[in-house]
Amino acid sequence: MEASKRVQPQSALDAFFKPKTVAVIGAKDTPNSVGRTILMNLMTGGFPGKIIPVNPKRTEVCGLPCIPTVMDAHEPIDLAVIVVPAPRVLEVMQTCVRAGVKAVIMIAAGFKESGPEGLRLETAVADAARAGGIRMIGPNCLGLMNPRYGLNASFGRGMPHEGSLAFISQSGAMCAAVLDW
Repeated sequence: MEASKRVQPQSALDAFFKPKTVAVIGAKDTPNSVGRTILMNLMTGGFPGKIIPVNPKRTEVCGLPCIPTVMDAHEPIDLAVIVVPAPRVLEVMQTCVRAGVKAVIMIAAGFKESGPEGLRLETAVADAARAGGIRMIGPNCLGLMNPRYGLNASFGRGMPHEGSLAFISQSGAMCAAVLDW
């Protein structure tokens, strides 16, 4: 679908399910890395919008120009997928707030599942998102797919066929099993 004919985000959830621009924060070229897998899923899934790799240590990732932070984007970012280590996530979330990012999928792990310090960090990240008006999925999640829109913002293998069924699960293992099925 041509970018000019895409449905513009109109509801709070459109930033997740029909974003015009997706930033992958922590994008890499490293084979089998989560940052590369998510970027390649977006690039090969038919996503009609703009994909922006974000990594301060690279100028290009998988053939796409890379920017150091979301503050360096030349257009509004509807959805940011965060794949940096947990200790960097609060700083990244604060940057997303300053940049006006609408929604975040936080793939990163190492939060409440890792103990009291992880819980404190998760609470601080959620508080920053809430204060900045950012909707958030995660942390420690598989991501999100919308086959009808060509969006695979996950590290799941492949894209399911478009259909009339929606599947939401708290369990990434369950999602992966259903996708494999």
